[in-house]
Amino acid sequence: MAGSKPLNTTCIDNKNDSVKVTVLQNHLSIIFLAPEHKECLKKHHLITPEALWAYKGDWFETPNRKRGGWSGVNYLSLDGKGFYLKRQHNYQRRSSRHPIMGEPTYLREYKMLQYLQDKPVLTPELVYFAQNQHQSTMITAELAGFVSADYWLSRHADQDKKPLLLALARAVKALHQTGVEHRALFLKHLFVKSVGNGFEVAMIDFEKARRTPLIGLNWIFDVKRCLQRATQLTATDKADFLKAYWQTNAFNWWQQKLSRWLIKARKEKK
Repeated sequence: MAGSKPLNTTCIDNKNDSVKVTVLQNHLSIIFLAPEHKECLKKHHLITPEALWAYKGDWFETPNRKRGGWSGVNYLSLDGKGFYLKRQHNYQRRSSRHPIMGEPTYLREYKMLQYLQDKPVLTPELVYFAQNQHQSTMITAELAGFVSADYWLSRHADQDKKPLLLALARAVKALHQTGVEHRALFLKHLFVKSVGNGFEVAMIDFEKARRTPLIGLNWIFDVKRCLQRATQLTATDKADFLKAYWQTNAFNWWQQKLSRWLIKARKEKK
């Protein structure tokens, strides 16, 4: 960032962790602000990028740190509604379009949430986004009434899983049909809400997601990631998920071969 000079250094604390951030002269600028949330943010003095960047509160989870940068999330309760404040500094991810400098992961998520707004894929409501070359600030609304699929499974181990697996498979299929590969498709990123005899499914965490014309092949890796970390699911459960994804009651020869590999896949070593 040529010509930028540090204005000050702010220490954002929480009970267990803190990060030091530098506010630059070339400060954050608002790119998106949902009109229906403007008055709420203004009322709580969280309408400007500077106010949001300087916000101090407990981290929702310990901030991630990589290559000299950081990325963290806070939970906000404003007027009886829940929001997630996501901030990052110098937290880039390289891609074919940005092979050298990389791209802020929240910028990628912002673009993906915008793209999926008019698609049959339920995602968190985008409330706010501000960006400069090295810093990103984003607010999304809480998915009220939803819990992660892994949490649901841990609390309902004795219940019939087929309705849940059917809903999850249909949601994942719908995402892939939009031409999007999630690339972090784990049960903790699939949120569910019981509706009648079935489930409504929403997806979160699109920081690694990408649009690809080769989704016919790339979907395999999404499903593999999901199933290999789904320790709550048996081999039969995984087969039921795949049948629902392929919309079939019985595997054909190639589905049978592929399903064996997907069901037996083990979690990758870090």
